[in-house]
Amino acid sequence: MLHSNLISVIVTTKDRPGNLKKCLDCIACQSMLPKELIIVNDGGFSISPIVGQYKKIVPFEIKLIELELPVGVSVARNLGIQAATGEYVSFCDDDDEFLPEKISTIHNYIVRELYPDLIFHRIRSVYIDEQITICSNQQMPKQLSNEILITNFIGGVSRVICKRTLIENVGLFDENLKSLEDWDLWIRSILNNAKVKFCNEILVNYTIATSKESLSRDINLFEYCYKYLTKKYVKELSKLSSSELRRRIENEQRTRFRIRALARSTAPQLIRYTTREFTDNPSINTLLLLFLSFFSLKNMLRLVSWIK
Repeated sequence: MLHSNLISVIVTTKDRPGNLKKCLDCIACQSMLPKELIIVNDGGFSISPIVGQYKKIVPFEIKLIELELPVGVSVARNLGIQAATGEYVSFCDDDDEFLPEKISTIHNYIVRELYPDLIFHRIRSVYIDEQITICSNQQMPKQLSNEILITNFIGGVSRVICKRTLIENVGLFDENLKSLEDWDLWIRSILNNAKVKFCNEILVNYTIATSKESLSRDINLFEYCYKYLTKKYVKELSKLSSSELRRRIENEQRTRFRIRALARSTAPQLIRYTTREFTDNPSINTLLLLFLSFFSLKNMLRLVSWIK
């Protein structure tokens, strides 16, 4: 069995044993196995029996960190990074799924591209309740340092593999953040001149269950963390052009709308919200959001998938 001596995989989990087992299955079935797997249990009930079963059957080291109390995803990931020994770390949330060629593809890509600092790739978003699948189609922008301040074009942690020393050198995940912590880390990495590469392959199934609560769909948490980041990078944002700042505002508006839609706001609630947005900030962007608010979530997703 092939092993990557470069890549450590870090999984964070809490009280989702079914998800965790599926996640561990996909890592155990990789065509090229990781150097090691670090699992951080963020204060949930003990998963030692589950992890013990996998330790017996996989030919790589599994390290388990079980926390007595929840500390949040940023602290949990930092503990995983500090326990890792691979040159690169690859993150996987417990409800995501590595496709079988993920580690092999990335390992070969790292060698071929002469060991970049950070690699991100495409994903397949799977909306379980709506039974809709959407493949991401992002591309590498030309101007990274400005673009990453405007929008998180890299995306969530499950689509990123990066040098462990890069994360350590820029200060790890910001433990004050319970949302947008990934975007913050990518901003710091790029502002510190990280060598970033884009692998145009779909390597992860990103699972979204809209019938369940999620921190990523907490609008108040988003508002707090967005303001925190805006204040944190106010000096860098002041250097953006007026058109770049307008695009940042438009991205913020779309993100708010997406959070409200995925949190299953009712149609009247979405319509009231988007009407107010359009009235306060009339633009093509807010008009489009108002138009979308008349659709059901499933039909919104269908429309997005057709456009892509």
